Amino acid sequence: MRQTQWFRALVFLAAAGAATGVGALLAPAASASPGVTILSQSTFVDGAGYRHIVGEVQDSGTTNVESTELNFNFYDSTGRLLSTDFTFSTAQRLAPGERSPFEEIFQPAPGYDHYSVVASTSATSSLPNHNFATAVTNEFTDSAGYNHIVGTVRNNNSAAASTPEVIFTFYDGSGLVANADFTFVNTSSNSALAPGESASFEEIIDPTPPYTRYDLLTESSSTSSGGSTPSPSASATTSPQPGPTPSASPSPTEVAPVVTVSPGSISAGQRVTVTYQGTPGTTLDVYSKTQPAMSYTRITSVTLDGNGYGTTTHAPTKNTRIEAITAGGLTSGQPLIQVKSVASFNAQRLSAGNYRFTGRVYPALSQRLVSLYRNGTLLAQGRCDSTGVYAIQKTLGRGSYNFFVRTSNDTYNLGTSSPSKILSIT
Repeated sequence: MRQTQWFRALVFLAAAGAATGVGALLAPAASASPGVTILSQSTFVDGAGYRHIVGEVQDSGTTNVESTELNFNFYDSTGRLLSTDFTFSTAQRLAPGERSPFEEIFQPAPGYDHYSVVASTSATSSLPNHNFATAVTNEFTDSAGYNHIVGTVRNNNSAAASTPEVIFTFYDGSGLVANADFTFVNTSSNSALAPGESASFEEIIDPTPPYTRYDLLTESSSTSSGGSTPSPSASATTSPQPGPTPSASPSPTEVAPVVTVSPGSISAGQRVTVTYQGTPGTTLDVYSKTQPAMSYTRITSVTLDGNGYGTTTHAPTKNTRIEAITAGGLTSGQPLIQVKSVASFNAQRLSAGNYRFTGRVYPALSQRLVSLYRNGTLLAQGRCDSTGVYAIQKTLGRGSYNFFVRTSNDTYNLGTSSPSKILSIT
């Protein structure tokens, strides 16, 4: 049987003073598992009144991990559960020893006092793609008081890297995580960075809460190619997940098929090519598992040519795994196709200083959180309806600002940022 290995760690935050109601950090409980550890966390309230929980997780095991999920429970002062939420670490995959920030943004229910958080992750044989050279070339503070971090990223992979992003972890003077954010690299060709190509980035961050230093991690959802990446330990390798079990015994002439996907990350609506390699002339049954499905479903078959190769193309709208099985029951690995959401963004002036920001996030997911940013700082949030449409209304002061919306990674899709618009608020 194939079984995903899950790792867990638990930490707890209690209430702070009545003046702010923000949870204060207690010493984290020791991790009960060697797989993933929450290193630190802190909370703050932003200028728009939203509460943030920021922290950092580390792959403390011996295998690569992916899709690290943070599950939150929110309580009142008596310990009564008020609400729940979840978020994912900013980095999609981590090698042993690597770290990633996370950020939970929420409006607490009345009576909120403290929270607990559990981190879970799954082992993967896929390598994280952090094969980039990242350099900061300038830092400055603009007239509105926002800090800018400007730099370049060079792709050190031997293949193109899709949608590379620079992940920032900001620390306070005590070494605790004070803030977290990410920004996409300014690629010029279809959101991909060619091998050896460099591109710029600019991170705009509110200096509140204050930070004294930051770390950078550049990541692409494309498959790692070139560079050095830690190899997973055999003792911690993910066991195969439950799938169809053919009745026939494997033929001694067959070899287990190899499945690769290219690109490994697409935007919803784009197509991906799946390549199969195995015994020449054999026919493989192709199965897929698309979130939120729990099991694999047969979708097609492919006959390998005289050189043992075959291909299929697909256009999934949610994160999907693909596997191939021979007639004799030999099973391939299950590479992941990651699907990035697509977001539109429009603004409408209703009256003096009163604006309505609307758009659609595809694929549609009811209650998906959409965050509105002004000059790189969170301004307001809204939720999508069942058709993916969101609407956020806000009264603003006069001035010229840059606006865009962002969605976070979730179980179904990678997050995305909409095109930005510069608006003169009147």
